[in-house]
Amino acid sequence: MKSIIFLVNSAPEFAGVQRYILNTAKELEKRGFSAYIWSSTNPFFMSKLKNSNIKYFEYKGSVLSLGNIYKLLKLIKKNNTKIVHANLGKSAIVGAILKKLTNIKKLVFTQHFISPASTSLANSSVKRYIAKFLYRHVYSKYDRIIAISTDVADKIMERKESSSKKIEIIYNGIPAVAQKIIENKKSASVLVICRLQKEKNIYGLLNIMAAIKSDCDFNMKILGSGKEEQSLLDLSKNLKLDNHIEFCGHVEDTAKYYNKASFLVHPAKNEPFGLVLIEAMSAKLPIITFNSGGPKDIVEDGVTGFLVNSDIEMKEKIIELLENKDKRQKMGQAAYERYKSVFTIEKMVDSLMKIYEDK
Repeated sequence: MKSIIFLVNSAPEFAGVQRYILNTAKELEKRGFSAYIWSSTNPFFMSKLKNSNIKYFEYKGSVLSLGNIYKLLKLIKKNNTKIVHANLGKSAIVGAILKKLTNIKKLVFTQHFISPASTSLANSSVKRYIAKFLYRHVYSKYDRIIAISTDVADKIMERKESSSKKIEIIYNGIPAVAQKIIENKKSASVLVICRLQKEKNIYGLLNIMAAIKSDCDFNMKILGSGKEEQSLLDLSKNLKLDNHIEFCGHVEDTAKYYNKASFLVHPAKNEPFGLVLIEAMSAKLPIITFNSGGPKDIVEDGVTGFLVNSDIEMKEKIIELLENKDKRQKMGQAAYERYKSVFTIEKMVDSLMKIYEDK
């Protein structure tokens, strides 16, 4: 049985990176791999891994500490692990160290961000230069650098961190969520799922919905939590959106919300990929989002949803879908067909397997 370890250092959250690792590990286990995770303390992530019977090992403190690296070396030797798949910057450094100190056969790194933290360190040009030099050297030790979207790959090459020969674009894949219930209600239901952070542009979306509330009948569910939550609740109240918009907080089981929605709006303007987009597509929902980052690779404009370039254009497309049930359903079916052909977990892991098993 082949053994693979996923390395990750992150904040204690269950976001896109953790979901990527969990979904990948579960699918690899089905295919006869022994997958396990080396992660910083993250109770929610570890609860998910435990419930899925995925082995994990928790380290405390810095992933780069000598004590943690020594424990990791022992773990890899004990499990006779030949494949290391790193995620996020500091874990990439650890992977490069392991390449020198172990007999692993395949070293892979997934870049999940268009502009990772190392590109904006403390607004210091000296630190940014050091980071660029460091990661250029680190990535040279890797067999493959996986980019989750075209924009992510382009930025890696723009920063000259790696060559196009070593970079491979592999879109994220997910298991499908439950199928959407056929709409039979009068008003459309709009779904938003994201962290409540400034960069997700929820403030802009609330202003859009306030501008159309007198002309369109709708209800909107916003799923997610974050430091802007209270501020957004206050703004919603001030804009008199209370009867239209419900903030649902963090939701563990999102399937029932996808099932009852008419379409998904993703207001972030700089998303490296966007797992919620392909979740929505798997539930036969059309999408309205911005024409940048990962969404450019995911959404077929005018077919599976709309790619917009401004808040004004987003407003126009929201109105268009709110007022046209037939278009929503036609686009939703097209979105589902695109999900099946491009974004399933099986297709993603097929691509990863080619890398893992390439001689």
